[in-house]
Amino acid sequence: MKHQPSRWVRAARARGLQAQPGFEMLIQQTAPYLDFFGLHPAAELVRSDATFLREQIYPGTLRGEIRGREPHQLIPALL
Repeated sequence: MKHQPSRWVRAARARGLQAQPGFEMLIQQTAPYLDFFGLHPAAELVRSDATFLREQIYPGTLRGEIRGREPHQLIPALL
């Protein structure tokens, strides 16, 4: 997940496609992972607003993409 956005993400976006960096996939998997280990309150917190996670792991080049990107807008199948 170095050198983000990757050349594949940049190429897809240049063609007008919606492409997510690998960081977002990691964030989307966090709530189910927490649920699996019985950490349901933490999973609900991530589901309600994962902005704090994005602020911790997104690199500076993607900081502008953090706000306004909640799970229901990205990958409904994971919810």
